[in-house]
Amino acid sequence: INRRHLSPTQRGRLKRLWYDALRIWQEDSSTLATRLQHRLGLSAASLQRTLDGIVPGDARLNSIQIHNGQLLQQMQQLNDYMLEHGLLTRPARPLALLSDCGGAEC
Repeated sequence: INRRHLSPTQRGRLKRLWYDALRIWQEDSSTLATRLQHRLGLSAASLQRTLDGIVPGDARLNSIQIHNGQLLQQMQQLNDYMLEHGLLTRPARPLALLSDCGGAEC
């Protein structure tokens, strides 16, 4: 999402949705993980390995991974995997998915 294309009201709404989703996940992650596992077609172990690599809401870690290129590399690997397995009909643009902080600290 390009912050320059959103009004402050829209940015606030998206931020609230994100934190609401994070709170809901934290309150009932086992039920939601089972639903996510079935939706993605993963085994319980595969989903756990995936979730172990995700730290939602950790701004410092996200910033480090953005600046060292690790996040972009992992997004590209995921995109390639999904294309190879027919999970995407066309390639995504991982670079376009990363936020443009406009000079602000991400």
